[in-house]
Amino acid sequence: MIIKFVAYFKIIRPLNFLITFFSVTVAALICTDQTDILFPVMAVSFSAALIGSGGNVINDYFDVEIDRINRPDRAMPSGILTKTEGLVFYFILTLSGILLSITLNFTSFVIASISAILIYLYSFRLKKIPLAGPILVAVITGMAFIYGGSAANNASDAVIPAVFALLINLIREILKDIEDIKRAKALKVSTFPQIYGIPKSRGLIV
Repeated sequence: MIIKFVAYFKIIRPLNFLITFFSVTVAALICTDQTDILFPVMAVSFSAALIGSGGNVINDYFDVEIDRINRPDRAMPSGILTKTEGLVFYFILTLSGILLSITLNFTSFVIASISAILIYLYSFRLKKIPLAGPILVAVITGMAFIYGGSAANNASDAVIPAVFALLINLIREILKDIEDIKRAKALKVSTFPQIYGIPKSRGLIV
């Protein structure tokens, strides 16, 4: 039982959970001049972190066969969690995040729902398409700031930090693809660096 609990804890990527939580918290705080916003800030931050954690789980779900070779110590490839348990956990996390968004406002609900759909599409198909995966991850990261602003009914003030986060994360994703170029070739995954080479990838980053 303890081993399973630890597996559930690790699969959500606790550090990523905290990064998402505090990024959205900051976004909500910089977009409001109100003082009594504890509930909406906490709700939007937990909502984003839960949806993001669900994304980590569904990503592992679709990658389980590849991870049996490359990352066999992970929860599902190791057999500690079954694929069914992983899928159920994904739905619990994602639906919990979306339900929290309903307590805020309609805009927040729409952003949360769209983000959840995009995260699923990324894991299911889009991450295998050159540049589509990195761009989608960057867009979702930028949307986290818009999401925080929506909780304060002032998403427009979050646009600049959202664009900054989008560009920084797009650079980060392309760098990761450069680092994983040999692994991508071995797994026959078509990333931008794998197809167009490292020099062009560096040029795109610049």
